[in-house]
Amino acid sequence: MRTTSVAVLLTTVLLSLAACGGGDEPAATSAPAGSAAPPAVTIGAQLALTGPGSTLGTQSRAALEAALVEASSQGFAVTLDVRDTGSDPATALKELQSLHEQGVTTVIGPQTSSEAREILDFANQNGILLVSQGSTASTLAIPGAALYRMVPTAQVEGVASGDLITVNPGPRRVVVSHRDDAGNAGLAS
Repeated sequence: MRTTSVAVLLTTVLLSLAACGGGDEPAATSAPAGSAAPPAVTIGAQLALTGPGSTLGTQSRAALEAALVEASSQGFAVTLDVRDTGSDPATALKELQSLHEQGVTTVIGPQTSSEAREILDFANQNGILLVSQGSTASTLAIPGAALYRMVPTAQVEGVASGDLITVNPGPRRVVVSHRDDAGNAGLAS
């Protein structure tokens, strides 16, 4: 379900951004005869293609590639600049800075809350929209911030998980084991 949701939402984001034409000019699905084609929109992607989280990263890349095919079939010129963060916050910041230098203003990702926390100030200061498919830390739900997340916060996910555990018959003792990062610590609490 999560992969399908990612694919649908990413397709929507890509098509919406492509329709905007990447600037202040009106969007066009096809250029009149003799005129230039609409400018290509470049979308950045910060994905964990290696290391922890690489399963979500490779699934997200496949969803993005499918969205690019759909955008192209609709006549939109969209390109994708994918960066491997390896789920490392410092790498995510370095790659976001590099995308910014290339003029990219919309980025799919980062996947983790730790990465999102590391890059959010830079994104806010530089007008970069982040669309994260995996960040859940409730501490990052900041009104007006440049971070849009496609999954529920850890508070919502934690309550749902707790409800699922308590409505099913069986053991009532739960041991929580998690990675010590923003998203997982929020989910555990």
